Amino acid sequence: MAEVKNYSGDSLGNDYDDFLAKCYLTWRENARWANQFMFLTWHPFRIKSWTQLRDPDAIAKGCIANRRRLFGIEDEVEAQAHIDTSLINELKDRLWVVVLSEKQEQLLISDQDRALIVSSRIEKGLM
Repeated sequence: MAEVKNYSGDSLGNDYDDFLAKCYLTWRENARWANQFMFLTWHPFRIKSWTQLRDPDAIAKGCIANRRRLFGIEDEVEAQAHIDTSLINELKDRLWVVVLSEKQEQLLISDQDRALIVSSRIEKGLM
């Protein structure tokens, strides 16, 4: 499952919290729908806590921020009690946070180079 945010702005941190809640819900309700979760953006966010974005505490905070949607609960403390820490520990290893740049979009193989590769593979009987 992936969420792509090709814009900059102050709301990316909140968008990431929403994404974490979606991941938690997907993994809790129907893990066969997705087993890896990617948040792709062209703009870094939460720079001071960047290295902790995939930590269990960050995932729990994202879930607490979305407690009404996830648990139907208003109270933060009560919502904290509903969080499944084993699920969060499974989820943390399945999260990807990727920051791209416009220049990376140019890193595509040309049609001519692709044709040469395919031709070579056909000659070798690999296709």
